[in-house]
Amino acid sequence: MMSLHEVIYGDVKHVREVRVQAQGRIAWRRIKYELVYRWLEPMVAWLVRKLDR
Repeated sequence: MMSLHEVIYGDVKHVREVRVQAQGRIAWRRIKYELVYRWLEPMVAWLVRKLDR
């Protein structure tokens, strides 16, 4: 049998891990979008310049 303290501590630890995972996923998504935009912007600007001529 686990003590009540162990159960509560385990739950808190689990919740904290899940929260960290979620934050990591959100941060990773944000980083991916930033990378894509940083890569796309020059391409779009180059295309617009090409099409303008």
